[in-house]
Amino acid sequence: MALRGRMDGVLDGVLRGWIWDPDRPSVPLLGEVHLDGQPLARFRADLPRADLEAIGFGAGGAGFALALPAEAQDGQAHEIALIAEDQWLPITVDRLALVIPPRLHMLRGRIEGAAGGQCRGWVWDEMRPLLPVWLEIRQEGRLLGRQLANRPRPDLREAGIGEGQHGFAINLLALKPRPAPGSLLTLRCTGAEGDQSEPGVTEEGWLLGEVVMPTLPGPRPARLSRRDILQAARKAEGERDLAQAARLLEAGLLDDPSDADLLSVRARVHLAQQEFEPAERLARAALRHSPGHPRALLILARITTALGQHEEAAAFWAGIGPEDTAFPERLARRPRSLLALGRPGEALNELALALKSRPDDAETLRRMAEMAEAADAPRAALAHWRHVLSLSPPHHATGDQLAGERVAALRARLAPSPPELLASPLASPLADPTLREWRGPLEASAGMDPVRPSPGLSLRALGGRVRHGPVAPQQHRPGEFPAYGVRLCAEGGGAELCFALSPATTRPALRMGIEVAPLSAGLTLSLALRPITPDGTPMGERLLRHGRLAPRRQLLRFDLELDEMEARALCTAGMELVVRLPGPGTCDIHPPRPLARLRHPIAPGGGFESKELPFLAPAPAPHQDALTELACPFTSIAIIAPRADLVATIAGVLQGTGAPFECVVSEEAGWPSTLLAQLHQMAARDPRFRLLPPGARAATGWVALIEAPPPGGPGWLAALHARAAEAGRAEAPGVLLEWCAPYPD
Repeated sequence: MALRGRMDGVLDGVLRGWIWDPDRPSVPLLGEVHLDGQPLARFRADLPRADLEAIGFGAGGAGFALALPAEAQDGQAHEIALIAEDQWLPITVDRLALVIPPRLHMLRGRIEGAAGGQCRGWVWDEMRPLLPVWLEIRQEGRLLGRQLANRPRPDLREAGIGEGQHGFAINLLALKPRPAPGSLLTLRCTGAEGDQSEPGVTEEGWLLGEVVMPTLPGPRPARLSRRDILQAARKAEGERDLAQAARLLEAGLLDDPSDADLLSVRARVHLAQQEFEPAERLARAALRHSPGHPRALLILARITTALGQHEEAAAFWAGIGPEDTAFPERLARRPRSLLALGRPGEALNELALALKSRPDDAETLRRMAEMAEAADAPRAALAHWRHVLSLSPPHHATGDQLAGERVAALRARLAPSPPELLASPLASPLADPTLREWRGPLEASAGMDPVRPSPGLSLRALGGRVRHGPVAPQQHRPGEFPAYGVRLCAEGGGAELCFALSPATTRPALRMGIEVAPLSAGLTLSLALRPITPDGTPMGERLLRHGRLAPRRQLLRFDLELDEMEARALCTAGMELVVRLPGPGTCDIHPPRPLARLRHPIAPGGGFESKELPFLAPAPAPHQDALTELACPFTSIAIIAPRADLVATIAGVLQGTGAPFECVVSEEAGWPSTLLAQLHQMAARDPRFRLLPPGARAATGWVALIEAPPPGGPGWLAALHARAAEAGRAEAPGVLLEWCAPYPD
């Protein structure tokens, strides 16, 4: 279906509208506005729109609001075009010509309250974002005082309101002549600093609001202690007296505005009153003063979830630990945010935590099954749906109808395919497309002479040295061997990473994608095709792509099609795909993979992001540059422990390492039915564990044979690999790790 969208018009200097893709109803689109034929600004259409939700346009989060620049608000007619991206192509979804009303200011602000004889708030002119605004205090038209709104407010800066220097605090008791208690005062804005006669503001000024003159302060009552304030406020919350709770907390914050407990409880009261903006501001302030504060994290998690800000919501929910009373809420809500972000694998891990405490909870199992299907993990989904069926009431005629239907559908999907359908329609043209057999040390370095740390892969430095090692294993389905990336850290010069091509590359042209994640700013990357002579000497190369990398994880496209001379050179000697960093820097690179066949040549275009990578990846902190245990090669852990210790040993392995692995046990004749039932139940709960039928072929690659629970903490497998990197094997009490060559074809 075609993209849909509309510009609603300009109100108060802001262009509002929406864009929506019926084929991807929950994915916010990127859009761009052109003014009089020139690009004006880019945006993400993710603002909530209740009117869209009411008519069935997704979840309603497809709106946008774009403040127009001052020069466009001139009272003249302008042509505005709304452009959205569809499959990386710009498509005009709406175009209109309208007269944009003239405005000489775009004032925003609010009075936040009056307490202790002071009136607080903020005001800002978007037209002049760096200049403070003048305020006038009047009573029945009589001027009582003037003041600049120029107090620093970190919360305003975090919200993107200028530089944050736009707050005010007016001492009402110092006004001369002092108004009578109870009289009504008006606050008006009269322009930016240095421009008191601004023509965009009327002589009376822009009305900010009204405030009541307080009575003279009497004897100050005895102060409540911080503990008493919190206790009284929580009691008022429990009695649904939110106004009293707010008064108590405000009094406490006047004495100690940085108290994280007071800030978080006050934010919770705001949230109970559906006041999201002050609740979020106070909760973030509590986190600044007390990082990791559990109540502040919970409030921000609830707010960002309600607003559909799934990236932040997932991060905030992750801070709620098992010891927290809100942990069950995290297990219920965080998977939804992860699924909305296109990260069903992480959502499955989150639900696995819920199953640890409630292993037979049918609702959690049902959601795990649904998310496993969304993650394209049909075997794991089938195991979970079967578990749901096993929990149906006995002698129930129909059982769980949906679970039964899904089990039947998944069994049909996983049925053996005819031999002609088993071949991949888009096999990779690389000699080694997965980098699964990484047998060398986890980190090494190379100079100008090429080194080959893995079959079909070579690299060398272009001056200086280049450090390299495997990183970021991608295990797309449980039980599947992961593909590794390579981290290149070029020092003193550039680096080349070369992938050998298979002779099958002479097939029809392919559109390829290479996943890169720059860890240094300003990196440039080149892709080239280079023939190799029979004696191994590189010949002239053909450039496929060259450009500067964006500071985020991305999938770059390029077209691979050999001409007649290149096809001949590949068959007689060889050819390699060269990935080059011309200068120093650090970058993670995964092997190129085919995306689509090309019926005819397509000119190379700009970078794009695949459906698997729709969101920005945060750059790691400098201290995280060292390789972690996640860089360990994928390992098959074969359990050969005595029958009595079998279940405990498997449980210790599944809970004892963060490295990529699968745990396998070969079923033996004569095992009691109770043991088999336990093992099948463990396999249903954790897809990393597989129960093999009797006589199954032994595992290959890196294999750890375990006779007893592994010694040490979570890093035991990484420690064994560090010792086995050179010799090909390592031992620990009850554990043997060695390289087992694959069976010959």
